[in-house]
Amino acid sequence: MPGFSLGTMPLQMFGQGFEIQSAISDHAGDSLLLQLGDSCGLPVGFGSDGIVQLWITPEDLANAKFDKVRMTFEMT
Repeated sequence: MPGFSLGTMPLQMFGQGFEIQSAISDHAGDSLLLQLGDSCGLPVGFGSDGIVQLWITPEDLANAKFDKVRMTFEMT
């Protein structure tokens, strides 16, 4: 596609995730389910170096309470 390029913000499921501000430390005891970066190759924009992360507590994950998922949005 003309004008299309992959950036540096990763698309990620689980694991550590990318920290821009404080979401990683704010959710230190939680599990990262999904991370979407502004330039992850999807036709979606989150602003300049923006990142969306979906978090769940270990207890809610163990009990499949996905209605308890929390979202954070950070950008530079």
